[in-house]
Parts: sequence; structure tokens; C-alpha cells
Amino acid sequence: RAPSGGEEGSFPMTLKFLCDADFRRAIVDGLLHLDPRIDIRSADEAGLRSVHDLNVLSIAADQGRIVLTHDRRAMPHHFARFIQTRDSAGVIVVAQNVAVRTAIEEIYLVWAGDDANVWVNRISDIPL
Repeated sequence: RAPSGGEEGSFPMTLKFLCDADFRRAIVDGLLHLDPRIDIRSADEAGLRSVHDLNVLSIAADQGRIVLTHDRRAMPHHFARFIQTRDSAGVIVVAQNVAVRTAIEEIYLVWAGDDANVWVNRISDIPL
């Protein structure tokens, strides 16, 4: 499905992130330490501890946020279903075994270098 462009539901130019419940806090803390301007919300901050993936995707889309997750099994399937009905700001799946420092550096590079429109309806893995 093509992004909706300038229609209702389009996303802001600056990347923002929302972590699902399994995302490591050390990565969030490291990103904020690296650059406090990064707009990132942990699952605890967003009240997402027991929220289903489809609802996490919906909340993230409503807020124009890319979902950060370690869930390589279920999230890609839920994402594929979700974008059949509405646009998503995107999903980044960080491998469980990736070093925290590597995850921080790669997410930071995405944040610093990409326009949010590049991520609409896109899912990508880290390491990239």
C-alpha cells in the first residue's frame, strides 16, 4: 500500500520512536544520553506493557512514531496486516543478540539521517 502523502494520517518530517514492551531500556537510555533531542518513548512511559502488537502499531501510527522492537517472530506478521488497512510510521526490528552500542549507533544514524517519509510502511532490521 502506498503512503497517503499529504492526506490525513501523514507523518511528521522528524523521526520519533515508540518502544514495544520487550525493547531493552539500555538502548533507550543510551540514545537519550547520546542526544537528548531524540523523541523516544519506552513501553513503560507509554503504558504499553500488556498491549497487543496491533494496538502498539496503531498507537505509534496515531503519534507518528516508528516502533522499535526485538520481536522478530510476531511483529513482522502484525505489521504486514496493519499496513493493509492504514499507514504506519514504520518498524525497526533490533536483533536480540546485537550489542547495545551497535543498536544505539544504528538507530541514531537512522534518526539523524532519514526523513520520516522514508520509513512510512517500511520495516527494517538492525543491524542494517
